[in-house]
Amino acid sequence: MKKHLALALFLSFALLLTAQLPQGTLAPDFSVQDINGQNWHLYELLDQGKIVVLEVSATWCQPCWAYHNGHAMQQLYEAHGPAGDDKLQVLFVEGDPATNLDCLYGQPGCNSFSPGNWINGTTYPYLDNPAIADSFQVAYFPTIYLICPNKKAYQLGQLNAEDLWLKALGCPVASGTNNAGIFDYDAGTELREICEGLKIMPSFSLINLGSEPLTSASFNLQWNNNIEQTKQWTGYLPTYGEAIISFDSLSLNGSGNLKTTLTSVNNLSGDDDFSNNVRNDEFSIASEFD
Repeated sequence: MKKHLALALFLSFALLLTAQLPQGTLAPDFSVQDINGQNWHLYELLDQGKIVVLEVSATWCQPCWAYHNGHAMQQLYEAHGPAGDDKLQVLFVEGDPATNLDCLYGQPGCNSFSPGNWINGTTYPYLDNPAIADSFQVAYFPTIYLICPNKKAYQLGQLNAEDLWLKALGCPVASGTNNAGIFDYDAGTELREICEGLKIMPSFSLINLGSEPLTSASFNLQWNNNIEQTKQWTGYLPTYGEAIISFDSLSLNGSGNLKTTLTSVNNLSGDDDFSNNVRNDEFSIASEFD
């Protein structure tokens, strides 16, 4: 037992020395069979508009076992997988090439260490495929990846089901004909408290979510319901195409609400989905200390 744990710690340290896939990188594609022989093609799932969550673990990894038994992935899958609203697909990846299939089942034939049966109590697919872990440059176990339908991958922490879904809601998902949205918003400061005035330069990604190419868009920036700036964009964006939109410097004084609004898409007032057309940020006066 001690030998197995020592080996697990060594492997965890070795993994931490490797590079990680940068946030927002295009996810590497894969097409593999799960342990029951069913085929899974990542880009095919994404092209269907599905959000994909990967849980990459190793059977000898005690933190992986603890997280796995918190049932976050199973709860997420039940609510938003095929038996739920069908907006998401969970895939478990056994990422260590040195372990065999018996380790996933916690059987005596396991050639490494396994604390138990990983399959028991779950209904989502299991991929015994370390090549996936390699392609995603997994640096430690467990690693959780959120992959949005625009094929961008984001590494998450060991979140519960509710927080995993909140992260998934941040994914751009194409729908409608003329449709765009505000994503990856940067208010120009990490602070939300103002001390003797604050200058900001808000920016964000404009993403085309419609089937028609996006050729024009309009925005305004409001402070306490007063329009401070307007911005016009023209260009060409296919579905899931992106453009960076940046406002000019703006000075904030006092507390208030900063509101960014997408006001027109392809010369139309509004678009097919208003849910991602507005961003609100609240600012307050910094506390004074004697």
